[in-house]
Amino acid sequence: MTAQLTEGCLKPHPFLQNCTGEFLNHLEEFAKEVQFAPGEIIFHEADYADRFYLLCEGTVCLEARAGGEPVNVQVLGPGDVLGCSWLFPPFEWHCTARAMEPCRAVALNAASLLIRAEEDPVFGYELMKRVSRQVVQRLQTMRTRIVRGLNEARAADISI
Repeated sequence: MTAQLTEGCLKPHPFLQNCTGEFLNHLEEFAKEVQFAPGEIIFHEADYADRFYLLCEGTVCLEARAGGEPVNVQVLGPGDVLGCSWLFPPFEWHCTARAMEPCRAVALNAASLLIRAEEDPVFGYELMKRVSRQVVQRLQTMRTRIVRGLNEARAADISI
């Protein structure tokens, strides 16, 4: 791991807020900086989930299929986490991720993270708390969108 990555993108990322130096050192072992061009698919829905991304620059659209055409599920940007599916069986992406503009991220090797979490329960617990927080935030965002959509549908029915 280079000091440039640590200082430039990894260390200031909100996912790592208030983390210990030891936790950061463990992550650095499995991290590499990656870049994506606009329109580039980062991963496909239902493929094997083997990475975990910390977005540093750019935006990514999460898409899911609903019958045929992809549906925009959520747009993520700098400071967001991309891809929590690596932590939960069957280890498959639940969405397709597409770069909307030039993106820079830190990619973390999922298998290595899982092995380290098993070997070092303190690291594993801290990692699980941080990833779980992201999953809950994502679920709350989806809940808000669903409720908003239901309210709009009800309002449309009433006005007819």
